[in-house]
Amino acid sequence: MKVFLYEGMNVTDTQINEIYNVINAIGNKKNIQDIPVIFKKSDFVKDAVASGYDTKYRNPLIGAIQLTGQTGARGTLGFCAKTGSGTGYVTAQHLGTHVGYQMYQPTKTSQNSLGTVSMISGHHADACFVPYGDVSAKIHIGNGNTLPVVTYMSAQPSDEWSGLTVYKSGKVL
Repeated sequence: MKVFLYEGMNVTDTQINEIYNVINAIGNKKNIQDIPVIFKKSDFVKDAVASGYDTKYRNPLIGAIQLTGQTGARGTLGFCAKTGSGTGYVTAQHLGTHVGYQMYQPTKTSQNSLGTVSMISGHHADACFVPYGDVSAKIHIGNGNTLPVVTYMSAQPSDEWSGLTVYKSGKVL
């Protein structure tokens, strides 16, 4: 297995050991011992950027488009979601650091307001939820094209999730 670390980041041997221990623990659960892992430093690969990720989207709102948090940090709207109290979307918590923080799409201007963070994740995730009424189970894939979300998991993460295929689309920043 190869693990790529960003070349501009200082990584200690202790941190590398912690990463290996996580990989090894998963292997041990599957009766695989002493997983060979190569750690390499590299610049992250950036795919060619398709247009439309930073376009203003409304009615309905879709996943994988550019968001800007109250602090000015930019990222990607992860996916539209539903809670017991209504619909909205999930994005990275580092964009919506606190409950009550305002979100914008695509850029931080008053006319681009896109709701207020109502929930943030705990210590094991980088996620927040923003209520928004008109959302669609679609993901932007560039140049104005979208794909429908065809399945989803409605349970807590578990070992059975290991090996599931996950697709990601989003604005390269």
